[in-house]
Amino acid sequence: MEFPVPGGLVGSHPVPALLHATAAAAVIRTDIYHLGTPLPSYRVGAVALLGDAAHAMTPFLGQGANQAIEDAVVLSAACDPAGDVVTALTAYDAQRRPRSQRVARAALHIGRFGQQLSNPVAVGLRNAVMRLTPPRIALRSMAGHADWDPPVIPSTTA
Repeated sequence: MEFPVPGGLVGSHPVPALLHATAAAAVIRTDIYHLGTPLPSYRVGAVALLGDAAHAMTPFLGQGANQAIEDAVVLSAACDPAGDVVTALTAYDAQRRPRSQRVARAALHIGRFGQQLSNPVAVGLRNAVMRLTPPRIALRSMAGHADWDPPVIPSTTA
């Protein structure tokens, strides 16, 4: 299938043709935000933050939603209906902040050396390193961010 492209030419690449045919006013641009300075705590009093409110991160590791799910699991494990809320939220903060902030920093660094590189020499060097890196080593480096053991929730039945 052929598509019209700028300059009246016809090509087989639909994305450039679609972009050219789209009115500028119809394009929705959403910037990427992250917390440049990590929060000193995810808890203040009896209120805690989780997910993007606690550790908004760039998408370069694909871990944003995963970290929010981990937050929810740890928060639910830390909360005891008969216990003290502040104590539970302090435990949640202590467990989640180091890991989620480490993952957020890694996502930022991956973006800087991945998609955000613009210097042709740096891009060529990055691409060469990626080609020469054995797949098992590349997978192992990514697995460190995805590897997580959820907390054990004590059974309430005997």
